[in-house]
Amino acid sequence: MRNAFNILLYSYSIFIISIIVSCLNGYLCFGNGLGDLYYLIFGTVVLLIVWIIFFLKNSTSNKTNYGKFFGIFLIGFTIIILTSKLTVLRGSEC
Repeated sequence: MRNAFNILLYSYSIFIISIIVSCLNGYLCFGNGLGDLYYLIFGTVVLLIVWIIFFLKNSTSNKTNYGKFFGIFLIGFTIIILTSKLTVLRGSEC
């Protein structure tokens, strides 16, 4: 479980950083004009929360994995939201 969460965390980090860089360079857009910043901030905040969960779970010797399950759910939810807003649910300002 630990290795799978590490791989998921690193791939999610690369995903979010590539979306942020692409949006700031103008290659991607969510179609909301300045509202695109909301999705960039949303992705960054979720990334920080998941990294905090990762470091807290590594520092404590808890046998429960509820934090990691919450992190996996949060990653999946964010990927679905951001990918759908970049493709199907795109706004009109691109």
